[in-house]
Amino acid sequence: MELGNLPSGHSRGEYGIDRSGVACIRFTDLMTMCGIDSYGRLDDDVEKRMNAAGYATNDLVLTDRGLEWFDPEPDGRLLLRTRAYWWGDDDDPEADKPNLEIPALGLEVRWYKYMMRDAYANQPFDLGLVEACEHLLKPVTRLLWAYVDRPLRWPLAWSHEPGSGMWVCRVADPRADLTRVMYTNGFITVDEDAELPYMAEMISEDGMFHTVDSFTSLDKAKTWCGLHTVEWMGMIA
Repeated sequence: MELGNLPSGHSRGEYGIDRSGVACIRFTDLMTMCGIDSYGRLDDDVEKRMNAAGYATNDLVLTDRGLEWFDPEPDGRLLLRTRAYWWGDDDDPEADKPNLEIPALGLEVRWYKYMMRDAYANQPFDLGLVEACEHLLKPVTRLLWAYVDRPLRWPLAWSHEPGSGMWVCRVADPRADLTRVMYTNGFITVDEDAELPYMAEMISEDGMFHTVDSFTSLDKAKTWCGLHTVEWMGMIA
């Protein structure tokens, strides 16, 4: 738990969420495709695109703290509810409400300040759960297809010199616009004495940004690297 969250934050739960894990990254992508920004509200650019196209739906309800998506199918059930982090009085009942709910799956998530930061769930947050969320929220992602950015991940080309203890990767597809890809190159080093021996680092094309994490296996490290070669694509500029 982050030090700031410990004394005064509202993010608590039985199951911690690994923000750098495959499940969390996939879930964050899903929320983006549901039109939700990093606070848990309707993304400003998505709203502008919808308004410019004259698109409106009764299935989306904006609230003081976030939004609610309802199933456009006949039952009209609540599919997803979000609430931005509560910055008000700790004694206010709003402080204890989850930041995200998916009622059909019984899922509640609480985060610290921003979506999925020092986040906790009321059930194991694994890939199976995220895949269930993806399936359940297909009506929402279909409705928003033309208005949201969607992740395109470019494959990495890997090289390894035997005995070097380092694997090097780079987006090599000539169709990729490397100025738009989040991270284009990186490497994995191994320290057999470490608890998490495979350290992976991904770097942006201009070298200004990088992200690092460590893993128990080479395959997990490579999978993590591959998730960071994302280029966000949209149909409406």
